[in-house]
Amino acid sequence: MSDRWKRVGEIFDAALRETPERRAEFLKEACGGDRELETDVRSLLASHHAAGEFLEPGSIPIEMPPGGIPDAPKAGQTIGSWKVIRPLAEGGMGVVYLVEREDGQYHQRGALKFIRHGLATDEMVRRFRRERQILASLDHPNMARLLDGGTTDEGLPWLVMEYVDGVGLYEWCSEHAPTLRERLRLFLALCGAVEAAHRRLVLHRDIKPGNVLVTAEGSPRLLDFGVAKIFSREGMDTGPGTDLTTLHAPLTPEYASPEQLRGDEVGTPSDVYSLGVLLYELITGVRPYPTRAEGAAELVRTVLERDPVRPSTAVVGTRVTKSAADTGTRALPRPPTGGPAALGRALSGDLDNIVLKALSKETTRRYGSVEELAADLRRYLDGRPVEARPSTWSYRASKFVRRNRLAVVMGSVALLAVIVGVGFSLYSARVAEQQRGVAERRLRDVTVMANTVLWDVNEGLATMPGTTPLRAKVVDMATKYLDGIAAEGVQDTALVRTLADAFEKLGTVQGEPWRANVGRSEDAYLSFKKALALREELVRRDPGHEEYLVDLMSTATKIRNYDEEHGNEKEMLAMSARSLELIARLRVLKPEERRWRINSPRLHHNHGLSLVNAGRVEAGVAEIRRGLVEFAALADAEPTDPAHKRALAQATIGYAEALTLLPGAPDSALAALGRARVLLEPLVREAPEDFGLRLRLGSVSYDTGRILLLRSHDTAGALREAIASSAATEACMKADPGNEDAVVSHLIARTFEGHALTAVGQLDKAEAILRVVMPDLERLARADTTDVRFPETIIEAKLSMGLVESARAKRATGAAATTSWRRAEEWLAGAERDHDRLVARDTNWKFSGEELESINAALAEARRALKK
Repeated sequence: MSDRWKRVGEIFDAALRETPERRAEFLKEACGGDRELETDVRSLLASHHAAGEFLEPGSIPIEMPPGGIPDAPKAGQTIGSWKVIRPLAEGGMGVVYLVEREDGQYHQRGALKFIRHGLATDEMVRRFRRERQILASLDHPNMARLLDGGTTDEGLPWLVMEYVDGVGLYEWCSEHAPTLRERLRLFLALCGAVEAAHRRLVLHRDIKPGNVLVTAEGSPRLLDFGVAKIFSREGMDTGPGTDLTTLHAPLTPEYASPEQLRGDEVGTPSDVYSLGVLLYELITGVRPYPTRAEGAAELVRTVLERDPVRPSTAVVGTRVTKSAADTGTRALPRPPTGGPAALGRALSGDLDNIVLKALSKETTRRYGSVEELAADLRRYLDGRPVEARPSTWSYRASKFVRRNRLAVVMGSVALLAVIVGVGFSLYSARVAEQQRGVAERRLRDVTVMANTVLWDVNEGLATMPGTTPLRAKVVDMATKYLDGIAAEGVQDTALVRTLADAFEKLGTVQGEPWRANVGRSEDAYLSFKKALALREELVRRDPGHEEYLVDLMSTATKIRNYDEEHGNEKEMLAMSARSLELIARLRVLKPEERRWRINSPRLHHNHGLSLVNAGRVEAGVAEIRRGLVEFAALADAEPTDPAHKRALAQATIGYAEALTLLPGAPDSALAALGRARVLLEPLVREAPEDFGLRLRLGSVSYDTGRILLLRSHDTAGALREAIASSAATEACMKADPGNEDAVVSHLIARTFEGHALTAVGQLDKAEAILRVVMPDLERLARADTTDVRFPETIIEAKLSMGLVESARAKRATGAAATTSWRRAEEWLAGAERDHDRLVARDTNWKFSGEELESINAALAEARRALKK
């Protein structure tokens, strides 16, 4: 804050404590002859007294001399053709009454506006007449219409407005909870009313939530043109000495533009600014500037000197949870549903830029008209590029992809074909003089392919049913293209890094675990390995390059995750150890860097899981616990960041799974899963569209059910958790049909549900489920022979089918019993063979001891019954 504004604020605060009679003398003394300083303080005083002007309850009355003004209208009194029913609202300057037409021509209600008793000075009367003339020139469906007007016998003007049977804008939003897009459409309707006023050369100059009512049908109405300004004064009865452009015209500082607060000339950008404040609060539920207890002077200084917080950032702060009573200010609307994290993501980018452009302190950087603001919001709603955001090629391309996803993917395939066909002829050149140009073309084409054709197209199509073959086609051509460039022996450093990035993105699309992919995990592994080799080469060239180390750590982690899913024990340990080594080097390079503090617990957690999967359970549990402690510290230090809670929940799940491998630890594992559930459930409620979170919550139910069934022998509890896991994973699979991981998770959860149904004796239901899931599991196992989850789940399905037939055999007699025992023996023998094949692969994904014992015991029982 500047020293000058500090001085203005001090004198302003002191002046408020003086009586009106003493105030003028005090200002002269306090300002010491500084006319500019005195002018600034007087401007603040004027805005302070006018802040709640016409319809704002609780505003400060304007000081006026008394003088023979008639009493206010009473109920039943007739003014013109209107009978007064009751008061509707009262503010600093006037009163509004509900009235009914009294002349018998037709029934109509209206809102009669009348100057408050004691305030009818010449200036107030002129202002009132000006409002009536302005309203007579306006007609718009989202604007309260002027119905009638006249003058009392005492010469005081009155007007009757259309009676809007509605509630305040923010109150309506809090009651009806409209979505973000519905709020934007509501705001656009309001913009239409302001546009209509501007077309008639009328500035509103006091746009605020108190001047907007919303009808039962959800239609907004703009009210109160009492402080409006007409661009052209021709024909206006303003009277001598009236200046319609100064700060002394009533305004509300919270919604007034910087030029209004400074007392400068105003134009259409001023109404744009006020609409921008309204838009900010409407879509966030918080204020762009805090309303401090110090009063109007502090607020004005804040508006003039500080930039508002980005809306996407504001909604994840603690202010979003405070009520109007907590803040001590007028009520704000409740934010759109979905929680702060989801709302922050929705606002980030285009809406952030639109709102901040409308709130720019410089009129030249603001939208030049309300029409321009509304047009940008319509572009956002239509998924088109907005003018408030820098018009980069990649930004416009990503918008085009989202609007035309199917057409783009077809065009992308064609583009890749051109690049592959033409590219190889260009890259075959060996003339040294051509190498720089070739490298530049390679760099440009690889960047376009990786970031737009491959990445944006896949992201855009991932949730579209039936697009997997097209996505796979893009992946095939991208693989061919990237392999061709890599075979050339790339030397240019920038191209090496870009190529590594492209291979890593390609692997993610092909089959990274826990991401929407096309189900080619083996191809993904090869792509990650190619990226790893390129990144290791860059680190060898420049061992102290921070970003090269970060890139290498990212790729090593992806390979480690693949190895975990596929039982590659040796490489899994090597990759997790490599990641820990890299984070240690980065901490030495930049010890204060926040990124390393955030990445460290994840890497310790992953290394702990690697140790557990390698059979070193106690050492692994200790390492996982270390990561868990760091995750918890981050969540405590930055409680408003949902990513920390999400990571803590995931780490707690891994900790629980590791505890189940220690003897005598099922209760500890169940307690850890309970903590994970407590962390995840509110996150899912806040972001219901986040299918990754919902899958993790489903895995909590799955892990809990297995412990209850296999360790605690609580069959009813196990079935309850199994059903919950199946429901959660099914919802994700249906909502995100391109996500192969959701499909796999659902098949695993459904198989366990069948196992749990078998345990409680619901044999027919169990068999129906198991016969549906087994063909899909076998198909996946044939498509990816390295993923041990599929054969392991098939073993559980065969065990369950064997137990179903064993239970039936025990209920039957004679030939029926023999048939069931024979079927049971076939299923259980198949499970045993599959288990032996898994062990022969020398993988650490061995079937749990309890279930292996169940196979052996059930198989022995079936063979005894068959006398084998």
